[in-house]
Amino acid sequence: MNSPTTQEKKLLNALKKRGVECMPHYNDGFKTVDIAINKSKMIIEVDGLYHYLRPKQIVADIKRERYSEKNGFSTIHIFNSIIDDHLEEVADAIAKVAKANNNK
Repeated sequence: MNSPTTQEKKLLNALKKRGVECMPHYNDGFKTVDIAINKSKMIIEVDGLYHYLRPKQIVADIKRERYSEKNGFSTIHIFNSIIDDHLEEVADAIAKVAKANNNK
């Protein structure tokens, strides 16, 4: 298993600071995702540019997302650079969505 990236760690800590229960590098039985918010049925993938430039990675990501959807999870993809430039805003938005989904 790879170590969380700097951006994953930043986002994870920002979400935890907002009271969101989340897990880094969560394995759902099929794949390991960057961050899982199980109560809200959300997966967060923090992506570098290679996720959008390499055809094999694009196909792998599509398959991974389909698996998650079948299990009732929604996936959010966030560029590393967005976390670098807008961490607090992104964490606020995700926290609001996660908390709203907890109540459903």
